[in-house]
Amino acid sequence: MKYADIIYKKVLVNLELMSFLSQNLGERKEDLLKSGGGDTFVGDGFKNWKKKSIVYGHIGGPNNIKAVTLKNAPENLKLTSPDIQKHIVSAISVEIVNTIASELGDSLFAILVDESRDLSSKEQMAIVLRYVDDGNVIERFVGIEHVTNTNAITLKEAIDDFLCRHRLSISRQQGQGYDGASNMRGEMNGLKTLILNENKCAFYVHCFAHQLQLALVAVAKNHDLVSDFFTLVGNVVNVVGASAKRRDILREKHGDDILEALENNKLSSGQGLN
Repeated sequence: MKYADIIYKKVLVNLELMSFLSQNLGERKEDLLKSGGGDTFVGDGFKNWKKKSIVYGHIGGPNNIKAVTLKNAPENLKLTSPDIQKHIVSAISVEIVNTIASELGDSLFAILVDESRDLSSKEQMAIVLRYVDDGNVIERFVGIEHVTNTNAITLKEAIDDFLCRHRLSISRQQGQGYDGASNMRGEMNGLKTLILNENKCAFYVHCFAHQLQLALVAVAKNHDLVSDFFTLVGNVVNVVGASAKRRDILREKHGDDILEALENNKLSSGQGLN
């Protein structure tokens, strides 16, 4: 069993315990008062946590928290380890996606997919589910899947694995939307074709956002000033980004320009606004 599953089960147990306590707290109030805990949790004292006397009285009372927990505990449950934090985030992610899948139920859906390379030079594939709920079109980002490459077969396997993990059937997929790359919309071996071979109803639509991007790029290339600007920006990024010394020089020059602008009151520092 994965650690994320263990954490998730523990979270559910804690939620059930909290629900049980909230339902039965009223019946147990007198017993809690007699046990020495006072009204710290069951009466007006619950509203007085900001008073130091209340807090210190509870810590040093008959049910001494420090003696019961801290001195007897291993004192290592701080949840500050990067691995533990990643496990917690992963457990939360699993719960969110499961909720989305439950909300989707047996409804028909479409998938929107795009892939890109992250800062560590790993190929990542983003997946979005699109479906209709009570007449409203819903789009839910459901995760990022790491893929070893961007060929159509690898992407198809990653999508199949994702749908299988969340108990979603490709037979209920009624649409697919990608960019216009050959690996995505290829008529012979593209991702679109591979999915259509399994489900003839999964119609392909070229992503409208990508179409808009292509249109803007085409317009920009035909405008001399805009085209020159983006060409200059690209050259600066390539030249400066290839050398640490050039980056340091650019940062120093940028800092000098900011100081000069501040001294000439051309730029506001924002000090004193609070």
